Amino acid sequence: MVTSVGRTAAGTCAAIRAGISRARPTRELAALDPETQDLVPSVAHTVSTLTEGFRGIGRWVRLGRLCLESLVTSRSDWRQTGLSVVTRPISGEFLLLEDEDVPLAAVTQSLVGPLCKDLGLAAVPSHGRLVCEGVAGLATALREARTALEQRRLERFLVVAVDSWIDPTLLGMAAESGRLRDADNPVGFQPGEAGVALLLEPSAGNSGGVVVEDARTFAAAEHAIADPEAAGRELAATVQAVLATVPQDSVRDLVLDLNGEEWRARLWGAAAQRLGNRLAGMRVHLPAASMGDVGAASGAVGVCLAVQAFERGWARGQRALVMCTSESKLQGCILIGGGAA
Repeated sequence: MVTSVGRTAAGTCAAIRAGISRARPTRELAALDPETQDLVPSVAHTVSTLTEGFRGIGRWVRLGRLCLESLVTSRSDWRQTGLSVVTRPISGEFLLLEDEDVPLAAVTQSLVGPLCKDLGLAAVPSHGRLVCEGVAGLATALREARTALEQRRLERFLVVAVDSWIDPTLLGMAAESGRLRDADNPVGFQPGEAGVALLLEPSAGNSGGVVVEDARTFAAAEHAIADPEAAGRELAATVQAVLATVPQDSVRDLVLDLNGEEWRARLWGAAAQRLGNRLAGMRVHLPAASMGDVGAASGAVGVCLAVQAFERGWARGQRALVMCTSESKLQGCILIGGGAA
């Protein structure tokens, strides 16, 4: 994992637990100071010099290659490996195209191609896929990976989630819609960026390892940013279905992607109201407090946080629940098991 507060999963998760934040002014967008009427740089959580000078797909590639570095050196043969790259939905405006029709084949080659090259693959394999569904796309990718591994079609599966709000087009759109946090808007979000790589392998029975027990998505009737209460009610139903077969006290860690925006708090509030006692005793983690909103990578950050909790012994129970909510219709949640009976 590569974020503004760490260059590894262990380092980032330790920083989140310690409450460390490295927000700094960014040159990509300036805001008007209400007191001085001067333009001042907006605050963002950037991966410092590692992504400076890159934008758009190029920045995603940079983040993806950085988070793959430790995995690339751990194996020499990746030919029987599935690959899904999770990103935000891609628009023609984001790609600076006059036409809104996005050439997904070209985008896949531009983004997935360099990652395959790092893995020693000559070309993007047939099982190399781009999942442009935003943060909930992680649940989609994990579900597909689990199916492929259970059917023994592949030896392992690599899911890479990358995203960055540090882009003039995206920041401009967020500023115009009043979503950024500043002196006049205390309930906005601070932009961030991250790259996360998750390596999945077939479960070895009762090996005591960390496992993906469930990963579900649903499409709300309306975009969550327009009707967060309705999305929250549907989210509660999905969470109840995920937790229906596990003991009440086994899920003790909850990773939320609350980012400071009011609509997101209303979404989770509506869900929590219906989940009631099912949330009792859970410890809540809020990664965005340390690294800002990292978009489509936020769910993968939450999964890494859960994995580190189990591997390093600070998890409270046998399972952790990771929420994957977004401003679009697609929402999701992921249940991570720590392998303990």
